[in-house]
Amino acid sequence: MTDTTTFGLHEGSAPSGRRTRLVVHFGGHKTGSSSIQETLQAGNDPKNGFVFLFCGHPNSSAMMQNAFLLPEKLLSIRASEATRADLPAMRDWARTHLRRIILEGIAARPEGPLILSAESISSFVPEEVDMMLAFFQDLPVEPEFIGYIREPAAYLRSSYQEILKLRMPPNPVFAPAEATVLPLTHHAVVETLDRRVGRERVQVFIYDRASFPEGSVVRHFFSLLGVDPGAFTRIDSNQGMSQLAVKLLYTYRRLGDCPFANRGPRRVEHKFAEDLGRLQDVPFELHPELRDKARAVNSHIFGWAEARLGRPFPEPEAKAGTGIRSEADLLRFSDEELAKLSAHAAEFGISTADLSADPRAVAEVLCRIRQSYG
Repeated sequence: MTDTTTFGLHEGSAPSGRRTRLVVHFGGHKTGSSSIQETLQAGNDPKNGFVFLFCGHPNSSAMMQNAFLLPEKLLSIRASEATRADLPAMRDWARTHLRRIILEGIAARPEGPLILSAESISSFVPEEVDMMLAFFQDLPVEPEFIGYIREPAAYLRSSYQEILKLRMPPNPVFAPAEATVLPLTHHAVVETLDRRVGRERVQVFIYDRASFPEGSVVRHFFSLLGVDPGAFTRIDSNQGMSQLAVKLLYTYRRLGDCPFANRGPRRVEHKFAEDLGRLQDVPFELHPELRDKARAVNSHIFGWAEARLGRPFPEPEAKAGTGIRSEADLLRFSDEELAKLSAHAAEFGISTADLSADPRAVAEVLCRIRQSYG
């Protein structure tokens, strides 16, 4: 599949007139996706004009990764819970499950569209997009795509937090020569989708709250569907983590010498991460040098976005503080930060008499906190 002309019907597929509209929301990270997903789930009833495809969680990212990621990429994400031998079964299960929920959605016969939402699609490479489209092509659906994009440095700052929350691979991206643990390339899946299915079937918007109705991306998304969001409660969530929370999570993922670090039930790991995320501190930010480098590496996106979307990215607000530049920054803790960790540990009845600025001592305390979740 190389261009828009190849996205048609296979022999034996349902005729075009009988194909159901499938709206695929592809994120990206920190563009209000969780709020959109949870609002969709809360109002998931054909009477409201749509059917939300629910795979056990409002965010279908994990299922889409298991179904369509290239093997090496999927292994890097699932390294703590899967081996290469597990991948065929994971892929078959995910595709079978996705097919089932799509067919169940069609059977519900909504007047409006089926909706699938997964931020992970925003990082799909062309081969992964092709596998996804081939899968949709064998079903009686007509896919279209809706997504939001952010200025590259803001996207990278936000997606890094998501990587940590969902579990960082045992060997994170780390280039000593560049003094950074952060990948600097912005995934521009929109360009791939434009080429594969045609721009008329890909709606993309700059994530800018000032441009949305009532400042809400949820209201903006529902306006694109032609659905009145007033029929159900709008849910706003997932506002991002503080710098201290990011440092603690990174230290736990990188140095946690405990059998459950980066393992165990995802719901428990997620709860652990969410609780750390409530620790008060300055917002997580990249160091200005890293922001400048990210903008330089992704400079083509600025011109592309203005041409594709008809407007430039809003200039990011300058924030106080030096921000994170390297792994050393992520593993360095002040007395104030250690005091906040001690207070958090005390809520679980955990002593921190042996806590010091040594990141391995910090990781040990975090492991004891995580163990208390069961």
